[in-house]
Amino acid sequence: MKIRISGNSLRLRLSVSEVEEFERNGRVNDSVQFGLGTTPTLTYSLRRSEAIGNVNAEFYDNQILISIPAAEADEWARTDTIGITATQGLNGSGILRILIEKDFVCLNKRPHVDETDLYPHPNAQGVC
Repeated sequence: MKIRISGNSLRLRLSVSEVEEFERNGRVNDSVQFGLGTTPTLTYSLRRSEAIGNVNAEFYDNQILISIPAAEADEWARTDTIGITATQGLNGSGILRILIEKDFVCLNKRPHVDETDLYPHPNAQGVC
């Protein structure tokens, strides 16, 4: 699972096997370690939730947790729907933009990049 953070914007991109894991278990996680040895780790997770009405993101204990309402999560995981877009109000003012997408192979081949577990690009039409 790839994460991109830019200002008040979060984007997750999931491979085929990660979407399958999410559909099967209702959750998928990944993490990045900083430094050597027993160092801080940032974990990011996507979960399906029966208890919420809107996509939301939380941050606690070095974890970013993005939750998707169950019906919306099921629709996304089981169909050709590419992504889920949401906004979340922030304390004070402003919004957090959240985007969850299925990850596609690139239209231009990149050496040394394994794209075998990614979705076929919908605009490929014989380009690759």
